[in-house]
Amino acid sequence: MIDKDEASESKYTWEAIVRKAETPFCYYLYTNSHHAIVIPKRAARNTAEKQELERMLNQYLSLTSEFSSAED
Repeated sequence: MIDKDEASESKYTWEAIVRKAETPFCYYLYTNSHHAIVIPKRAARNTAEKQELERMLNQYLSLTSEFSSAED
């Protein structure tokens, strides 16, 4: 996974992701308790891209990387 902007570039392996969270607008892939890669859902330009992103997240990130809910 590559996180790139005009000033910097960072590369992450799937193993670097320790937690994931999802809101109605974004996916948050945490590399530690203070840093997350934020993927806006609008980055997927169509349904097929959204489904492929969700497939990859489910394939490479285990269920144990999920945050527990407030009810737990």
